[in-house]
Amino acid sequence: PRVIGEAEIEVAQTGIVQINISVKTLATNVQITVEKLAQQPADVTVNLQNPVYQFINLTKANLPDADVDSIKVDFKVNKSWIVDNGVASENVRLYRFAGGAWNELPTEKLSETTSVVTYRATTSGFSVFAVSATTAAAQPPAPTEQPPTEVPTTEQPGAPTPTPTTFPTEYLAIL
Repeated sequence: PRVIGEAEIEVAQTGIVQINISVKTLATNVQITVEKLAQQPADVTVNLQNPVYQFINLTKANLPDADVDSIKVDFKVNKSWIVDNGVASENVRLYRFAGGAWNELPTEKLSETTSVVTYRATTSGFSVFAVSATTAAAQPPAPTEQPPTEVPTTEQPGAPTPTPTTFPTEYLAIL
């Protein structure tokens, strides 16, 4: 794949720091638009279950979807939002709305300062995105070891105790 563009484009109030697009064929006159949305768009009828930091609309012109190999989006999140929402910084994700559902994108934490955390997410297309959080799957509790329970014996007083039968080793076969 060819990288057609890498630009430090920090658009005010969007949190987007950089977009890197890899394409399958050469593209020219490509236009990328980054727009911070005040709320979830009306045509997105599925809500995320976790707190949303912000919604972003990424659109393109002069770049067919079939020519896009991958898109890397670097974005930052104010640490105050992470703390206020009780989210671990490792659980922040970029979600893409596609196919009628929110799809969690592979997201990695790049750096952290006292005020912001920077992430990189990889997507295969353009649409509405949400910076949100995911909660790690709860780990099942470790099984606790139970002491063996005694099985009551049903021996009757005066009954003979069975003795194990032994065989000479030359007749013993282990299967």
